Amino acid sequence: MRNSSVIVLYVFLILLAVFVVSVADSTGQEAPIDPEERRIVETVLGDVIQDIKSNYYDPKYHGVDLDALFQQAKERVKAAKTYNQALAIVAWVLRHLDDSHTFLVPPRRTHKRIYGYGYAMIGDECYIVAVQPGSDAEKKGLKVGDRVLSINTIVPTHDNLWEIGYLFRVLRPQLADEIVLLSLDGTQRTLMVSPKMAAEQYSVIGRISWNDRPPQESPQRSHALGKSVIIWNFPTFMVNEEAADKLVADSGNYPAMILDLRGNGGGEEKTLLRLIGNVMDHNVTVGARVMRKPNPPLVAKSRSKKAYQGKIIVLVDSRSASAAEIFVRIMQLERRATVVGDRTAGSVMEARFYPHHFPNSSYSAPPDYGAEISQADILMPDGKSLEHTGIIPDIKMVPTGSDLAANRDVVLSYAVHLAGGDLSPEEAGKLFPVQGPK
Repeated sequence: MRNSSVIVLYVFLILLAVFVVSVADSTGQEAPIDPEERRIVETVLGDVIQDIKSNYYDPKYHGVDLDALFQQAKERVKAAKTYNQALAIVAWVLRHLDDSHTFLVPPRRTHKRIYGYGYAMIGDECYIVAVQPGSDAEKKGLKVGDRVLSINTIVPTHDNLWEIGYLFRVLRPQLADEIVLLSLDGTQRTLMVSPKMAAEQYSVIGRISWNDRPPQESPQRSHALGKSVIIWNFPTFMVNEEAADKLVADSGNYPAMILDLRGNGGGEEKTLLRLIGNVMDHNVTVGARVMRKPNPPLVAKSRSKKAYQGKIIVLVDSRSASAAEIFVRIMQLERRATVVGDRTAGSVMEARFYPHHFPNSSYSAPPDYGAEISQADILMPDGKSLEHTGIIPDIKMVPTGSDLAANRDVVLSYAVHLAGGDLSPEEAGKLFPVQGPK
């Protein structure tokens, strides 16, 4: 168990323990679990435990007695009063590993709930960062720039925000969120925000953000400021290697590049290595994998003369995770870029999703349930892991609630200044608007 996050893990396990008392859903008090539902959860528990034993990168499980936890979980599932309580017991086992990339992906539900707002940690405080037009959140008066004091009685922090989303969006979807807010004028208020119900079969796969921040319009966008600076909005590494090549090919004539990785939750390893190779004039050992079997280190091969030669400024925030964090740390260690923004997520493992279908399932895809499981920890060239620690930017800068409310991007504006250009916070806030889901 890693000491840096023992308290955070303890709090989450307490939340799960509280959760198994009683829950409400759209019909009022949740219906008692029936024998078939209990059998489903028992199957899920057995499968994910076997997946962990066969595939988890640390065969000693950080000192966790997995067999003892499994036995406890089996007894708890037998005593669970509701279906959601039983699922939480399975999640409870996996969260003992204290691993950002290892968690239960529960069986699909027949409906999903769209809550219509997004939140994020900015510095040490949580703020509303998006409100979907027409949603109950907008109708109730939720506003971008509101500071979140608690979500369903839990005080959000940098280390527990993902867990809050996982608990209340995946394990226990809420009839309504109780949000305690602090307005820009200092007024405290409490809102009950109800989700929109969508009659869709729904599956959650991979390390994602559980809150409803609307997706960006396209995977990557750029904006040039004259002939001196090009700005790239790069929200994910879940793109092919050609995307990394295009970024550099379109930037070669600009003396400075700003690479915006805020909100980038990671993605493909090969794209990460390709992007590093596109901005370095030499091969770089990115990291060593800590896993069950010896494995060659991760190496990014330079594209030599095709690599970008100009000045680089990288932007990060609390949602920059996984591959994005590895890229940023390499830029720091190689002194290749200036990093501006907020402390990153500290969610950096190499993981794989292990899917399962129920016997005689009528579904062909996606899988009925499964587990995301870490196959390797990554030790950076300085010998340190980024898991649970994240990256401290070279220049820490975050927006205020007033900046969010007015759509002023002070971080991007400052980065443009560092790059030798000029762009006001108001103009910067208009460059890459967030679009609602289609």
